Amino acid sequence: MDSSQQEMLQPPRLLIADQRLMEAEGISVALAKHFQIVGCVRNGRELFSLVLRMKPDVVATDINLGGADGIEVLRRVQKAGSTVPFVFFSSMTDRASMRHAMAAGAKAYVPKSDGLAGLRTAVDRVLKGRTYISPRWADESLEIERAGRRGLTQRQQQILDLLGARMSSQQIADALGLSRRTVESHRARLSEATRARSAQDLLKQAERFGATALAGRGAGRSG
Repeated sequence: MDSSQQEMLQPPRLLIADQRLMEAEGISVALAKHFQIVGCVRNGRELFSLVLRMKPDVVATDINLGGADGIEVLRRVQKAGSTVPFVFFSSMTDRASMRHAMAAGAKAYVPKSDGLAGLRTAVDRVLKGRTYISPRWADESLEIERAGRRGLTQRQQQILDLLGARMSSQQIADALGLSRRTVESHRARLSEATRARSAQDLLKQAERFGATALAGRGAGRSG
């Protein structure tokens, strides 16, 4: 068996980061049957260093880490030229945090309330080159910015959120389990509902709604 065949038989390499190191280690034990765990860290600086040194296939991290948060680490990793995908497995369950992570380039966002099954689903999806967002956002009442978005369906509000995170139609389709054609149809209806005159205008509308959500979240958010 040559080296390329051996690599294909190796389980995916997963790096885990959580400010509660015992929680990160618990995740590693639970997922060890499915992935090769290459490290568990609780500090953003350690995560950045280990990503570049170990070159994992995927990173699973919370947003809140010691030293530097997970989103900041993701940006630094990208600037360093690494394309390793980040899956956020976070105790922060608000849509604003999800949007913030996805806008920074995350490939998946899963609240910890979805459990390890949700995390594994996200990692598996990302390893196939797709994006993933927890189904919880398909069922929420979507309280944020409701006054400025009356008349939109829940699905349209959801797609507008992801457009604001600068996700493409195909990425949104992958994340929500829809066809690209369905997403494009929703985009057309969104353009009518928001009176957007072009695709760029619709993007500006989506980003404006996102800025409102993040501003509302920012007062109660710590590093």
